[in-house]
Formats: sequence, C-alpha cells, structure tokens
Amino acid sequence: MKLSTYVFVDLDDTLFQTLGKCTSKDWLEPVGFLKDGTPLSFSNERQRAFLDAMRAIGTVIPTTARDLDALGRVKLEFSHAKIAAHGAVVIAPDGTMDARWAAKVQEWSEGTRPLLEGLLERTLREVESRDLDLRVRLVGEHGQTHYFLAKSKTGELSDLDALERQFLADGENAGLRVHRNGNNLALLPAWLGKEFAVGWVKEHHLPREALFLGVGDSLTDLPYMRSCDFLVIPARSQIVRERLDGPANG
Repeated sequence: MKLSTYVFVDLDDTLFQTLGKCTSKDWLEPVGFLKDGTPLSFSNERQRAFLDAMRAIGTVIPTTARDLDALGRVKLEFSHAKIAAHGAVVIAPDGTMDARWAAKVQEWSEGTRPLLEGLLERTLREVESRDLDLRVRLVGEHGQTHYFLAKSKTGELSDLDALERQFLADGENAGLRVHRNGNNLALLPAWLGKEFAVGWVKEHHLPREALFLGVGDSLTDLPYMRSCDFLVIPARSQIVRERLDGPANG
C-alpha cells in the first residue's frame, strides 16, 4: 500500500525570513508583506527548492503562529488545510473555517481570558511607569483572546530579556507557557499549541494511514513535529541553537 504524504510546515524562519536574517542577498524573493504591501520576508533559493521538493512528494499544510491576516499576506500557494494563530485557527481543506475546532477554542479561550487580561494590565503598568522599550498586547482572532505578546519597539532586547526573566520567575503566571524567539516573547495558555491543531487535522481531515512530516525551526514547533513520522529542521534555527549545538555535537 502506497501511503499519501502530508507535510506540516512552519513558515517564518523555516520557508522564509526577514532580510536581516538572510545570509546572502542573492536569489532572494519577497514572499511576506506588510499591510501596505511593503516586502518584509524573503525566501532564498534553497528554501524555494525545499518547498518544491515537499510539494513533489505530498501535500503541504502551513502550520504557523501567524494570524489569518498575516497568513494572507504570505504569497505562497497552499491548497489544503491550514493551521494559524499558534493552532487556534484551523482552515479546512475546502477553504472554510473549521467550525467545530473554532467552537472548542471559543470555550477554552473564555476560560483563560481573565488570566491574560490581568497579565496585560500588570505589564502595561510596569512598561509605563518605567518607560520600558516594549510593546505589549493580547493576540486573538474573531473576538477571542488567545495569548500575550511582548516585543521591543526598537529592536534593542535588554528590556525584553528582563521581562522574560521576570515571567519565568513569576508565580502569578502559572498555567501560561513562556516562549521566546528573537524579538517575540509570548505567554501561551496550556490549551494553545500547534500540536493540538495538528492532531485535530489528522483526525478529522486526513486519512488514518498516511506518512507525516513535521518541519519547523522553533522550540514551540517540536511538539507537533514529534507527532509526525519524521522531523525536518533548518540548520539555522532555534532548535539547533538551543537543543543541538554544543561540545557533544560540534
């Protein structure tokens, strides 16, 4: 029996990245854009070849932290299911919102909204009183509140580093997972994760017997990647830097 292949693939820093993260300016193509149409993210020749190779062997399913608006500004074609907003949003293979998944997320998000709103209020007070170089907000879709996000306004990361250390030591944030990748510091509720959406898509939208590949660069990608048959990791990635680099692997 020949198995169909499905590739769950992260987008940012896997299939493309911002210009500052590119190692070479040759053969770059813009694929991610700001709301005003300004190019923001670029793919290189090897990333495009990798995506072509994945498409040649199976069906590629984007599995991204981007919300639907940001995903819509990625100029890559995906013809099957889509997973967005850290897994809070599932788009079915026919292009419609998965209503059953959305109903579950609605229930879960209502349960964690007070915790996230309290976190935002406390952090805003500290940012304003200490004039910190931070922009903080709650992120969600369709009136839901999914997670907390902090970023440096200037790209200078010392205030963000200090906030991360504070969150890791703060018992008031029990029940929230701290995730840091570059200029993004997110606190995610326990119910929110790409791995849960990947499991849902497998169960409800894909054949039971299939070959699954998980592709990603971030530590938060590892849970869904581990649920697949094979893991594929970019050489320049958070996973390699924080889990694979070191004397034993040098």
